[in-house]
Amino acid sequence: MESRKVKRTLSYLLLGQEGGENRFKIIEMLRERPYNINQIAEQLDLNYKTVKHHVDVMIENGILTSSKEGDYGKVYFLEEKVERNIEVYEDIVEKFEKFTASPALLKNLLKQSDVGLIIADEEGKTTFLNKGAEKIFGYSEKETLGKPLEVFEDEESTKKIFQKVDDEGKLKEERKIKKKSGETTHINLIVESIFDEDDEFIGYSILAVDISERKEIEKEKEEQYNVLQAIMENTDSQLVYLDKGFNFVYVNSAYAEAAGYTREELLGENHFELFPDEENKKIFEKVRDTGEPVTYHDKPFEYPDDPERGTTYWNWNLALVKDDQGEVQGLVLSLMETTERVKQEKKIKEKNERIEFLKSLITSIKDVNELLLKEDDFDRIVEEVPSILLSTQGFTNITLALFEEDDIMRPISNSGDHESRSWKLTRNGEGDAPGCVKKALETQKKAIVDEIEESCKGCPFSEEMLPHQTAVIPIKVEGSILGMIRACYEPEVEIDERTLELLHDVEDDLAYALKEVGGENN
Repeated sequence: MESRKVKRTLSYLLLGQEGGENRFKIIEMLRERPYNINQIAEQLDLNYKTVKHHVDVMIENGILTSSKEGDYGKVYFLEEKVERNIEVYEDIVEKFEKFTASPALLKNLLKQSDVGLIIADEEGKTTFLNKGAEKIFGYSEKETLGKPLEVFEDEESTKKIFQKVDDEGKLKEERKIKKKSGETTHINLIVESIFDEDDEFIGYSILAVDISERKEIEKEKEEQYNVLQAIMENTDSQLVYLDKGFNFVYVNSAYAEAAGYTREELLGENHFELFPDEENKKIFEKVRDTGEPVTYHDKPFEYPDDPERGTTYWNWNLALVKDDQGEVQGLVLSLMETTERVKQEKKIKEKNERIEFLKSLITSIKDVNELLLKEDDFDRIVEEVPSILLSTQGFTNITLALFEEDDIMRPISNSGDHESRSWKLTRNGEGDAPGCVKKALETQKKAIVDEIEESCKGCPFSEEMLPHQTAVIPIKVEGSILGMIRACYEPEVEIDERTLELLHDVEDDLAYALKEVGGENN
């Protein structure tokens, strides 16, 4: 089967087309060793364009193959199937050498060729029909000789063919024809004018090559492509095919829409010129150079041209595409945006952490209340309260400060990450107390410090508090401030109205207890 195909192709290229003699010479050279086009042109004394044309035609028809680019450009070899069937080629060479010296042999060879050949006179009547034409069209020589070419095509189509040849000298096209049996097939059709030695027009030559097998393969490939296209277009995944230089070759609609471009705007552009990211570029280069695919989950990415989108998150997979020889052709990237899921998970996590924080704070408040109910030792109360409140999840330091008999507020007890530093503050705001404590005393209200404020500048306590945040709650009895609760907490902790309400509950209970117990002790 393979030898028949090789024979048919070689017969068509070497005997059925112009330039066959040069193609014989090129093949003979390449049987010895590989050559590039310049070397072939020099040895055969042909120009570069002529050699390249013949080489391209033979590559297109599967007779030659080429290496990848080297120091001297591409070099060319005989295809393996030709090497395996070299006796077919040698047989054609032998016949070619004979018929070039004998018109009778030439006619006989043309008659037996698998390439369809029809000769018509100037009136369009058939004068010659070979076996190849009989097989392609289904008509015998007896049925067609002396008859107009309308046997093969309807009259209108035949007129158009001859008119184009008369106007342009040649017609070359793919054509769908109906055989005598009614079956349809596809052919490559070449029609040319024939002139005698005196340059007088004497008729037409019609070459026909059956390309039905090729058409079937093309149809099968097209169907496969359409199926693949349907799959790629009906998926939530964003799919991209890039060449070795990371230029866009194919993108599906999902990717183009998410990227904010049309397909036409993306194709041919470089991925990292549109979406610069040095980390991702190194990943792509590593996959291309090592052949190892990579997979990422929830990988963050920020669009440089669209900062309002913020940080987006992606699951993505990157893998190589290789040809039959193992050469890298490109990379396939599949993406699935997970931004919404990641954000939802983050919200759920924050909500759960918030719930745990409030539960922890409520537990601490209950423990403080139990202490206040059962304990009447003032010193023990002020010593234990910071430790109990510190058990609240997210708190890092608790300081309890009170006004003493000299009407100066000082830290009485402390628990947490920061060592208790001595400070004092008079009722009119004089002293070396932290700025947030001064602010709470001045305003008679809570003070929340989420970041360094104006009042924090120059405060010796501000640096040691970072990166923590601070809440200062005044302890009041009948409008008079007895002291302060100063709580430092992690940046992730949110001090909202509910938290402040709970802290005020502690302040109220502590104020009552301090008034009662403190008054008794005094």
